[in-house]
Amino acid sequence: NNYYIRNFSDFRDRILDEIETNDDVLDIGKCMREKFEKIKSKTLITLDVNDFGDYPDIIFDICDNLDNSLYESYDKIICIALLEHVYDPFRAVSNLKKMLKKDGIIYGYVPYLFYYHAPSDLKFQDYFRFSKDALSYLFRDFNDLEIFPVRGRVSTPLNILFAGRWKKYIEKTK
Repeated sequence: NNYYIRNFSDFRDRILDEIETNDDVLDIGKCMREKFEKIKSKTLITLDVNDFGDYPDIIFDICDNLDNSLYESYDKIICIALLEHVYDPFRAVSNLKKMLKKDGIIYGYVPYLFYYHAPSDLKFQDYFRFSKDALSYLFRDFNDLEIFPVRGRVSTPLNILFAGRWKKYIEKTK
């Protein structure tokens, strides 16, 4: 589905539009960034492997054994630019599925052609890149999967060649 390439839409805006006020929402890594405060839901919980002081609500490695209290807890899980940073994406996706309520939705995003982007302090690492085939396999136990490319043939190589500058100055000004 080429919706995002044609419409230049911020994926986070679509998520905001689809979250309902009676939803229990989990934002892993506080990946909604500046749009986090705009989420209007019954509950909004953050999860991260690191303690950043003001967040997360739950400190947990998504690749570890899942605590029973987290089973079937969330209507919506937001997991943007996270799976490339976990050492066991199969376990992480399995845990995400277990955390979802029946008919819940996971909103995710992963880079494919993208530069290495772990921080110098290595609070997290950068392990994987996923093709659409890999994503289809990772999420094979889900009822429905929609895959949207975010960048096109011109934007992708420019994003790699000019790393953060392309994304910060050009791509966001459309």
